[in-house]
Amino acid sequence: MRLFKQARDTYEFSEYALSRYATQVRNSWLGEHLDAHTVQTLTKRAFNAVSRIAYGKAKKVRFKGKRGLHSVEGKSQGSAIKWKDDHVVWSRIETRFFG
Repeated sequence: MRLFKQARDTYEFSEYALSRYATQVRNSWLGEHLDAHTVQTLTKRAFNAVSRIAYGKAKKVRFKGKRGLHSVEGKSQGSAIKWKDDHVVWSRIETRFFG
């Protein structure tokens, strides 16, 4: 257990370290598409999945490919994807449905 903790510390295997990295990535073109709360939620989900393997709770985990993400969970009702009147609003993107 001591060696595992030492490895975690050496390679910064923590949710906080991953969140710090995600903030740096968010300051790129990605920030135009994802708000801070969505990035935090995705970071938490990714870290929890990888932690399950690291702590022997799972043999493998599955991550969605770039075309496999059909929904995004926000941290609160006021963040992420919203239904407004007759269209979907996500960050500065608005999608209207016809039909």
